[in-house]
Amino acid sequence: MIRVCMWACLGLVLGGCGSTAGSPAGSAGGSPSSSTSADAPVAHVTRKGSFCRSFPFDAKLGFYFYVQNPGSSAVTLNLLPVRRYSDGSTNSSPMDELTIKAAPGRSGWHALFDYNPQAHLVLSCALLDVDSNKTVQLRVRG
Repeated sequence: MIRVCMWACLGLVLGGCGSTAGSPAGSAGGSPSSSTSADAPVAHVTRKGSFCRSFPFDAKLGFYFYVQNPGSSAVTLNLLPVRRYSDGSTNSSPMDELTIKAAPGRSGWHALFDYNPQAHLVLSCALLDVDSNKTVQLRVRG
């Protein structure tokens, strides 16, 4: 909480210094050329073979998923796991965001999150690609 406030306050102080929100550190800001972004292959989470599974005795919820990268170099993806529970609540906390570097081809990944099986059951799981705003629904396995 304090760190967020410090970054927000620093942003207010440095607001007119020419930096662009979201630009990588050390870049001059501005947008990438359209030919670069149009030609770049899009890495994505595949539904085939991807699923989530609860481990009630360990109080964990696992996401197991595959990423398809059709390009010739590694690509960074920012993924947000989304969980919907039987009590009507949804958990899509930015604190759980995953940043992965997917190699060319198909690669498998997994992540475990804390989960309270006594409070609710998992109804659905999904992964939201933060950069493209595309969501991939995952199967729920017992």
